[in-house]
Parts: sequence; C-alpha cells; structure tokens
Amino acid sequence: MKDEAESLLQGRVRVINVWKPLKNPVEDYPLAVCDSSSMALDDLIESDLIRKRFTGATLYAHYNSNQKWYYLSRQRPDEALIMKVFDS
Repeated sequence: MKDEAESLLQGRVRVINVWKPLKNPVEDYPLAVCDSSSMALDDLIESDLIRKRFTGATLYAHYNSNQKWYYLSRQRPDEALIMKVFDS
C-alpha cells in the first residue's frame, strides 16, 4: 500500500466491518454497538497506541446512560451486521 498511498489520499476512504456468526446462532455475548450520535465527547478517553513500527492514539468509550446501545438477539449465520467504522 505504500506505493499507492499518494493516490489513496486523493479520494474518499471508508472502513466497513461486517459481523456475522460463522456456524450457529449467537447464544452468549452478542456484539453490542452504540449509536455514535448518542455519545458525548466526554464519553471518549484517548489512549496511546504503541506498536513496533507505529505510534498513534485510539479512543475508548466510557459508558454514559444517555448512550443508545443495540444488539441482535440470537443473531443467525444468515444475518449480517454492517458497521461504518470510519469515513473520510
């Protein structure tokens, strides 16, 4: 990707995650997602992200009762949850 970096920076970048069970319906620990529009800036805690070849920062969410949380009960393999993680 290093060779393509310049051209990639010229356009739109999106990160999309797709979650689905591989074999059976989810019985325990379903994936929960928070509606980002229900989060306050104070709900986010910045933390250092340190790797061998990269140093940066990431954000962790702190629970707030005003947040709106959702999950799929007994999500089946034929059900996919699509999340937009980043959009430039």
